[in-house]
Amino acid sequence: MNYQTKLMFGTTSGLLMKLASAVLVVAALLPAQAHALTCGQGVTSNVTLTADLVCQHQDGLEIQASNVTIDLNGHTISCVSPTGFMGSCQPVGPTSTGNCCFGIGVPLGPASGIVIRGPGVITGFSTGILFNQVAGLLIQGVTITGPAIPSSTDFDNHRGGAGGIQVLHTSCSPLAPGYTTIIEYNDISNQGYGIGFSGVSCALIQANNIHDNSWAAGGYGIAISDSVGSCGPACTKPATANAVVNNIVVRNGSNATQPPPALQEGGVLITGNTSPVITAATTWSSSTIRVETAATASRYGPAPTTTSLRQISR
Repeated sequence: MNYQTKLMFGTTSGLLMKLASAVLVVAALLPAQAHALTCGQGVTSNVTLTADLVCQHQDGLEIQASNVTIDLNGHTISCVSPTGFMGSCQPVGPTSTGNCCFGIGVPLGPASGIVIRGPGVITGFSTGILFNQVAGLLIQGVTITGPAIPSSTDFDNHRGGAGGIQVLHTSCSPLAPGYTTIIEYNDISNQGYGIGFSGVSCALIQANNIHDNSWAAGGYGIAISDSVGSCGPACTKPATANAVVNNIVVRNGSNATQPPPALQEGGVLITGNTSPVITAATTWSSSTIRVETAATASRYGPAPTTTSLRQISR
């Protein structure tokens, strides 16, 4: 599939909207230094991986500054644990016990101008990529995965709620109109869910392949929601002006083993959100796709714009 598509919003292309985010461009253009890294290391400048990292029940790389690019350079960051799901650091069971570790992230910002670039693999973490309060974020061309569910029909899926990409509490920028969070050309599989946004605005989720994500209590491909947090205004944010474009979202939630009301067969879930857009080019397969707004639609604005949404066979 040729993902090199150009999005047109009025007379402004998706590429120009990326360029509008100045902090993102600065981070992407600065040269990266190639040197050996270790698990749990704090990163404060641009780096290019020169070797694989195998983390023993610990975080991969924590970004501790703004304007940082991490180039995976074809390498793998993995996490293993004797207590995790099938030997990984993913949690176990519907209560997600044994929860541990992210592959790359900013667990608590604020930060700005962050780029994570593939090709490369992040595998076996509780959360593959985690960002909290980051303004100006690009994640591009990364494979995020974990242990595959055995194909046996009598296998009880005991994966916990591991996540591929989780982004929290980011807003639109009046200084850089356009998308301030861009997630594109990634492959996400074998997690509890693919992409989870909470309180994120002005985000573009484009041309990703999100498939085979499920955990004991459900699973979904993409979910975008408002956020209400205990840390005050920084983590109580609406979700506005987000777009989900040209993605493939298939077989997510299909191995859930818990009975309803567990969320099973979740494709794209939209709750809250003022004027989100899901284009016809976003395709999925599932018996019970759920694209929804809150029960009181007037509280959150109009329902998502949907144009000839397609469902493909499994």
